[in-house]
Amino acid sequence: MSNDLSNALLRFSGVAFGSRTVPSEEVDAAFGMPVGKLRHRAGILSLAYAASGESELTLAAAAAGETLRNAQVSPGELDWIIASSETHRAIPSLPAQLHAAIGARETCGALDVGGACLGLVHALVVAKSFVESGQAGTVLVVTADVHSRTLTPGRVAGEFGGLFGDGAAAFLVQRQHNGTTEEFFALRDFFFGCASRLQAAIEVSAEPGDRLRVVFDGDALSRAATARLDQCIHELECRSGIARSEAAAFATHQPNPRLVALLAKKSGVALERFPMIAATRGNLGSTTCAAALHFALEASRVAVARLRRPIFVASLGPGLLFGGGWLAPTSIPDAGS
Repeated sequence: MSNDLSNALLRFSGVAFGSRTVPSEEVDAAFGMPVGKLRHRAGILSLAYAASGESELTLAAAAAGETLRNAQVSPGELDWIIASSETHRAIPSLPAQLHAAIGARETCGALDVGGACLGLVHALVVAKSFVESGQAGTVLVVTADVHSRTLTPGRVAGEFGGLFGDGAAAFLVQRQHNGTTEEFFALRDFFFGCASRLQAAIEVSAEPGDRLRVVFDGDALSRAATARLDQCIHELECRSGIARSEAAAFATHQPNPRLVALLAKKSGVALERFPMIAATRGNLGSTTCAAALHFALEASRVAVARLRRPIFVASLGPGLLFGGGWLAPTSIPDAGS
């Protein structure tokens, strides 16, 4: 897109995690696993679990509130709320409930976007298209998941359920007009795909007696996740014209910290450039990639403007869905111009 046109600008973000920090050893014991398994096999030290008064809605509202306050934008200025969650199954939908909770105006749309762990990337590209097409000027993108009440002992095996925590994130996407000098990030090129041959590696469905049927081929998923995320990084290099060595951070899905370390090694990128979420909060589903992006943005805000560099975003979802995109600091020339 030419710099003569308006871009979708990601201006502010916020996060909220389940307020109960549970040591991974307690989760091991609850799921009947050997104590120390999550720590030593997956690299998970603790998990963020929602307290009794917390839910997808309250966490989403907290993240959204932080974002809007920092941006000095009122809920009445929003044109759309786009939300993604893999655990919220109530009616009204999460974005509709959030719309009421924050006091958005009646003419603000509320849209559900799926994709599970890929949900954040799906939601960002929808927000980008709304803004760049002129359908919206200000869009709130939200993710929120509370796994601790769904993936419980007795419903799923610990090798699967023990990996997941609870959290939410929010982002404000707005139109960037000519002459804008703010030091934020523009949403640039995105891509998506579906490696359907790997569909059977992870499947979750409801069964009678309030149980879940889970098919979880951890070894196959580990290999596929590492290889596919590395391919996503390569695709982002090609689309952006920016080498991975020049990216400031990699906001990717984090099935567990051990796999992030394997991805860093495979891709030849320092582990420190992957904002680590899963080690102390667990896999947060749609919020994992979102929280990593939030912390990447926060780190960039304190950097000297001329040293700010692009951020690569990539994630996976059951299916095997995959996708990614890149964010460019508004202070550097667009590589595609």
